[in-house]
Amino acid sequence: MSSRTVRNNNVPARTLKNAGIAWVRNPAWPALTAPTTAEQKVVGLYAVWPGDGVGNGGNFFAVNFAGNYTVDFGDGTSVNTATGVQTDYEYNFADVDLYDATVTFTDTGDLVGRTAHGYSNDARVQFYRIVSTTGLVEGQFYFVINATANTFQVAAIAGGAAIALTTNGSAALLPYKIATVTITPQAAQNLTTVNFNVKNSTAGLQRYASGWLELAIAGSNITSLVIGAGTTAVSYTYLENINIVQLGAITTFSSLFASVGMRNITINLPAAVTNMTSMFSGCTSLTTVSLSNTAAVTNMTSMFSGCTSLTTVPFFNTAAVGNMTSMFNGCTSLTTVPLFNTAAVTNMTSMFNGCRALTTVPLFNTAAVGNMTSMFSGCTSLIAVPLFNTTAVGNMTSMFSGCASLITVPLFNTTAVGNMTSMFSGCASLITVPLFNTAAVTNMQTMFSGCAALTTVPLFNTAAVTNMQTMFSGCAALTTVPLFNTAAVTGMSQMFLNCTSLTTVPLFNTAAVTQMAQMFNGCTSLTTVPALVTSSASFASMFLNCFSLARIQAKDFNFTFAVALCKLSAAALDEIYTNLPIAVGQTITVFGNYGIVGDNPAIATAKGWTVTG
Repeated sequence: MSSRTVRNNNVPARTLKNAGIAWVRNPAWPALTAPTTAEQKVVGLYAVWPGDGVGNGGNFFAVNFAGNYTVDFGDGTSVNTATGVQTDYEYNFADVDLYDATVTFTDTGDLVGRTAHGYSNDARVQFYRIVSTTGLVEGQFYFVINATANTFQVAAIAGGAAIALTTNGSAALLPYKIATVTITPQAAQNLTTVNFNVKNSTAGLQRYASGWLELAIAGSNITSLVIGAGTTAVSYTYLENINIVQLGAITTFSSLFASVGMRNITINLPAAVTNMTSMFSGCTSLTTVSLSNTAAVTNMTSMFSGCTSLTTVPFFNTAAVGNMTSMFNGCTSLTTVPLFNTAAVTNMTSMFNGCRALTTVPLFNTAAVGNMTSMFSGCTSLIAVPLFNTTAVGNMTSMFSGCASLITVPLFNTTAVGNMTSMFSGCASLITVPLFNTAAVTNMQTMFSGCAALTTVPLFNTAAVTNMQTMFSGCAALTTVPLFNTAAVTGMSQMFLNCTSLTTVPLFNTAAVTQMAQMFNGCTSLTTVPALVTSSASFASMFLNCFSLARIQAKDFNFTFAVALCKLSAAALDEIYTNLPIAVGQTITVFGNYGIVGDNPAIATAKGWTVTG
């Protein structure tokens, strides 16, 4: 028997390689009639698997509803249960009342027969419990060809030759049988709580795998619905479709379907719903969503976070939504989003973080947004963004971090922005950036780190900036930088790490800087360093791999450092010795410079330094 992973068999073979294909209901399933809005009812399809050879397959079932309720298990058995009491059951695979999606095989013509089978050419099919016929392997995928209303042939590859069938016979299209379950309130009762996230109480069940394939739910008195995000270790391995027809006055759908493995969801929301936080979080199989009546929703934080198969979402009413933090975080297949009404949104932190298939976004109304931290972080296919209204934005930390395809950005209003840490980190295709208003910015750490194509940067107002660590790290095409105001800066560690095209740097004010470790490490084209005042506490590897460095005018290196393997003459080395302060127990390493033949290390040793190399 093959593993229990048969899904969406009607998908044409040519589309299977594509992520995020739209959900198609399996034609082998029996019809499921959804309840109307006038009914109180739950109906669903439940998979019943083969097991131990006598019909038992560990097909456990469990639900818990409030309101005295009746469960018709779809196998000729039903039970009445008191309100709040859990219903447990185990199906028998051998029960003849269960639905089995059978087909017939006809030797003549190599035909597979099933009335109104619903399969189209190129669809994938499998066969189980094969009787008499040879030529097919149980559980192997085949491809439909020459489909008519009631018959088809199968091929080993899409569009291939028909497989020869030997001897008439039969088989099933599914590895499981199906029970159609119906749950209704008893006379004079109402369903008020519907809970599917309960584990069968049979001893020894560690992780309970529910057999639900499809669910349809209706009840105007239902005020509590529990499906996902429970603590009872329920796994919805096979659930593909959920249809919420009607519910009562539920105000929050927070985490309702979190980590449920469904592919399609249709919801007619109660008018009272205001919170959809993490509603579909972790639904990695979800491809299609249909929502209605979202007018009252105010919070969509992490609503689709981790929905890795989702390619598009429909347009729904977001007029009241104030928070879209991480709304599409980790939606790696998402290619487009509609122009939602975002007039009330104040927070878009990580909204599209990790949406690596997203190429463009519409011009959202962002007038009220105050935080865009990591908004597009990891959007590796994003080429451009519109000119959002960023008047109220105070934080742009990592806003475009990892946007490797981003070429340009518009001149955003950054008057209120105080933090630009890693704003363009990893934007490997970015060539230039406009002259943003950075008067309020205090942190530019890693701002352009990894911007390998960046050739120039404008003279930003950096009067308030205190941290420039790794600001241009990895900017391999950068040749020069302007004379930024660095009077308040305390950290410049790795500021120009691996800027391999940088030839010179201006005379920055480094009086307040305390960290310069690896500041110029890997700047293989750097020729000179101006007379920086360097009373820093750390110079570790500051000039490592600066092979072209011919002159260092910097003063007051008061801790151990190295200028090894540079291109320093004897005069250049003596200049460094001369600019050293008096120190105790500190060392300068100079080996690998051609000037060590004629330099005068005594200038340094007279001040308490040790010269090596």
